Parts: sequence; structure tokens; C-alpha cells
Amino acid sequence: MRTHKGMTLVEIMIAFFILSLAAGVIMQTTIREYALMQSSKAITENVFSASKQVEHTMRDYKDAIGGTPSPVPRPLQDRLMFPGAPAADQRQVSYYQVSEPIQSINGSSDPEDIYGVVTDDRPPDLPTPEITATRTTVILGSGAAEGAYGGTPATVGVEAAAIDHQELRSMIKYQWYISKTGFPVRWGNLPTDYWGIGINVPVFPDNFQVIPYATTSRLAITPDMGGKHVVCVMTPCSVNGKMGQSVLSDIEYIYGLPILNNLIAHYDASLIDGPNLDIPPTGNWKVLNWPDISNLFGYGADAVLPASSGYPVISDGINGRQVSFGSGCWLEPHGLSLAANSSFTMFAVARIYGSGTIISNGTAWVFDPAKFAFTSSFSPARFYILSLAYDSSTGLTARTVNNFSDDGADPAGTHSTAGAGTVKIGDGNLDIAELIIYDAVYDGASAEWTAITEYLNAKYNLFYLF
Repeated sequence: MRTHKGMTLVEIMIAFFILSLAAGVIMQTTIREYALMQSSKAITENVFSASKQVEHTMRDYKDAIGGTPSPVPRPLQDRLMFPGAPAADQRQVSYYQVSEPIQSINGSSDPEDIYGVVTDDRPPDLPTPEITATRTTVILGSGAAEGAYGGTPATVGVEAAAIDHQELRSMIKYQWYISKTGFPVRWGNLPTDYWGIGINVPVFPDNFQVIPYATTSRLAITPDMGGKHVVCVMTPCSVNGKMGQSVLSDIEYIYGLPILNNLIAHYDASLIDGPNLDIPPTGNWKVLNWPDISNLFGYGADAVLPASSGYPVISDGINGRQVSFGSGCWLEPHGLSLAANSSFTMFAVARIYGSGTIISNGTAWVFDPAKFAFTSSFSPARFYILSLAYDSSTGLTARTVNNFSDDGADPAGTHSTAGAGTVKIGDGNLDIAELIIYDAVYDGASAEWTAITEYLNAKYNLFYLF
């Protein structure tokens, strides 16, 4: 008969102990794994939260940089890239650094941070180039001269232009303008409250028009510019495309006549100012000296006031500035040499409102409006272009008023070799704006006559006929 034998109590207790140990180990491992899983979840959530916040901050920085140049809270930093490379390959990078701490899960006071970098791709905020000084000068022939010919006019240009912020590698954009027809009075020493500004003196830009292709610092003078004003608009530009404030040069007056050959005297009332006037406390300004701007005789041919003459006065009108004479008033151009038997041509822009003489040489010759066949048609309110050309070889004189001519034999005087006295300008009831004298014959059929009368017409805007 078989005998059945079970586990003893000791064996059971040992087995239970082993099972208890195993259960304890498994339980602790399970608890630790669960705690680690919870910590990992919290760390992940905190990292993602910090990363998300960094992304939001970076987006705000980009919006601020792209929208306006207003600074953002953190300072702009610089970093040299490729420091070991050759200098030409190195790059200086500007950037903003943003960071966000990762929330601690264990109370640590020094949590880790998540960092981000936002580059500043805006162009550098460079200063605007600025013109700080300008000067213009008229270059006539071989040198600068104002109010005198000295040779055929060559150029008028901007002599100097200083630019602030030279570090910008700036350049100047030039554009020249010329005044429109009918502004014969130059700026010169005119007061800023002069009544004729915009009437007989041009103002920019209303009374100017652009000169095509005149975009350098020098402007070539052409005959059609005579009696007009030019001005240059200068705009500083930097190589990065930034343009500064445009600046006007001085407004320069072009004196040149279209014909200089055989010119011996030129008197322009618009050039009488300052030292040539007696400035009374009240009343009209008295003319003491009328400069000869042809400059072929130095200052010897200036028309000066003799002691025996009354005072001519300077006055202004819509057509320009003029010298007003009266009976017993004249000016004497000492040094003007024009023999009694010489050929000559004279042009005058004058207004006649009574008997008077434009210019004469005693009994030898006279430029007298009374000898013109059109005298009865003269309006005392208007200026006319009067021309007198005398040919000593034929004894014929061509008289011209604007576009009308009247030729006759010796109507201007005796033209003998005797009786030549002191040359007088004026003496009578008339106004003279300009007087031009040549020692050659330019009658109405010559190209010279056409060029000079067109110059005077354009200068004084005298396109009407009486």
C-alpha cells in the first residue's frame, strides 16, 4: 500500500517567504517605473511648454523686426561666423537671443533653459546723406567772372558741394533748370521782399523749366540762355539707394549776348545795383554809374554821371529794370570811342514818352527816336526794340522798330568828321532798359541782327507789335 506525503510547515513557510520577496521586488519595480513615467511625462510637457513659449516669442520678434524698426526688449547681439576662415569669408551676424526656462518638477532653483535665435535681416539704419554747403560760379572763357564777358561764355556750374556722412559713399544727382521767357531782372542784391519776384525776377520752380540731359555739375552755356537764369537741383544719394533732401544752388544769371564780335559797349539796367546808386532816405534811387558789362575797355566805358547833369533814376516795371532820364539828365561813357565817320549798329530797349535822345555824339551822330518814321505810333506805356545801323561808306541808315524797318539816307545826323563831342546816353523823356553798341553794320537782313533781336525779345518778352 502506497503512502501519500504532503509539504511540511517549514516548506510552506519557506515558499511563502520566497513568494513575498518576489512580490516585494516586483511591486517596488512597478512603483518606480510608474513614478519615472509620470516624471518623464511632466518633463516632456514642461519642455514642450517652454519650446512653445520660445516659438511664440520668436514670432513676436520677427513681427516686430518686419513691421517697424522699433527695438525689441532684448539687446541685439553680434557673432562672428567662420572665425578661422580668411577675412573675406568671415561674416558678422546680428541676432536676438530668446530663452525660456523649463519648469522644474523637483523644486530645483536652476532649471534648464530652451534657447532660440532670431536674426535681424533689416538693412542697417544708416544716416541720410545731406548736402551742407553749395556754391555756384559762372565760368567765362579762362576764368570766373560775374557781370562781364571776358570771352565767350563756356560753362556755369556747381563749384563746390559738401556732403555730410561721407562714410555712406554718397554721390550727387544733378538736374539743371532755366528760367522761362520774360524775366530780365537778375537776383543779384535784390531784397527778399522785392515786389517783382515772380513778375520780372523768376522764382523756382514756377518760372523755370528743365534742361534735358543737363545732369552733371557743369552746364554748357548756349546762346539761347543769354538774359535768363539757371539753377541746379542737387540731390544726395547713397550707394544703398537712400536719397537725401534736394538742395537748390544759387540762381545764376547768364549775361552773354549771342553776338560778341565787334561789340564795344553793353549797358543793362538790371545789373545796376549797390555801389552804382545814390541811395536816398526817400524817393527814387539815383544812378551814379552804369557799368559797361562788355568789359572790352575795362571800366573805362562805364557811363558815369557828370557834374553838369541832373540825376537819372532807376525804376522797375513788369518788363524789367530801366534807367529813367529827363530833360537835362544824361550819363557820359568816358572811354567809349566811336568816330564821327565810323560805321556802327546800336540796339536799344526803350520806352519813349516825349522828346529825347537815346545816345548821341554831339552833332556828329545821334540815336534819336524822333527820327524814326514810326514815332507817332509809339505808345508811352510800352517798351520797344529800336535799332540803328549806319554804313559810313554809303551814308545809309537802317532804322528798325521791333519788326518794322525804314531805311533812309543819313537821317541820324551829319556824320561828318567834325563836330564830334562828348558821347551822351539819355537826355530826354525816355526810359532805357538796355543799350548795345557794335562798330559794324548789322541791318535787318543780317543773321547778327536776327540773333540780337531774338535775344532781346526773349529776354523782355516783347513779342507784340504796335
